[in-house]
Amino acid sequence: MIAKVSKWIQFKIVEPTMKKRLGRLMSNQTSVIKYMSYKGDNDYVIPNIDKNRNDDPIPPKEYWLGYGNTPEEYIGSGKEDVKIMLDLLAENGYSERDNQAVLDLGCGGARMLRNMKANMPNSELWGLDIDAKLIYWNKQNLGDRANFATTTLIPHLPFSDEHFNLVYTGSVFTHIDDLAEAWLLEIARVLKKGAIFYLTIHDESTVQSLATTYKSHPLAVFLHENPTYNANKDNFGMLVIGRDNISQVFYSTEYFKDLVSPRFEILGKKANAYGYQTAVVLRKK
Repeated sequence: MIAKVSKWIQFKIVEPTMKKRLGRLMSNQTSVIKYMSYKGDNDYVIPNIDKNRNDDPIPPKEYWLGYGNTPEEYIGSGKEDVKIMLDLLAENGYSERDNQAVLDLGCGGARMLRNMKANMPNSELWGLDIDAKLIYWNKQNLGDRANFATTTLIPHLPFSDEHFNLVYTGSVFTHIDDLAEAWLLEIARVLKKGAIFYLTIHDESTVQSLATTYKSHPLAVFLHENPTYNANKDNFGMLVIGRDNISQVFYSTEYFKDLVSPRFEILGKKANAYGYQTAVVLRKK
């Protein structure tokens, strides 16, 4: 009798529940696609890296992630964003340019990081991204300027505690929804006490910019057709349109201050510093 009851529970309750959970898991991008693999399921070969090349390699256009329509625009945008970042850091008390440990989190095709060696000589530079094909291209072509590694969407950085003087990220926290707090805690872990975290976010200034200066931008067109965005864009703490790594995340100034306050203090911010995004300078407490 006990055996029959056990089989009934397994068939009627346990198995359907597990199937339902598995279905939710398989439909969840963050749970299943933790990183974007190189060559999918195919075999591949990475040739030896030429560290003595003298040219200034530019990645294929599909690796530009929308930053520019020409090679000149792509390279120029990286230089400009680095200049804006370093100027804003200097304005808020961080002007160190030598012997620093620096992490570009979500480096893409190293659009910004490729310029950091010239700005921060003798520094330990790292670029991380979830897209393995971008990381392998960076290693092949920019391995003499920085170190690169593929990581995942899960909040984990493969470095020891208090390793970095500076962590920066552009247009990454604009796509992190449920795991924002966990990522902030992990970034704080790898930063030295008093070290700097530079990031860009969507905030009230972004809403205004997308309604005016950038109203023809594809993101603005998409958002202005979204009922959740339209109903809440003028009054929100955190506003999330879409989910997982394809989300568009907005923070009010006060909500963001409370979000970072356990580990960071806000030193400064600048609206429209990264296109329509606001740049924020944080210091680890």
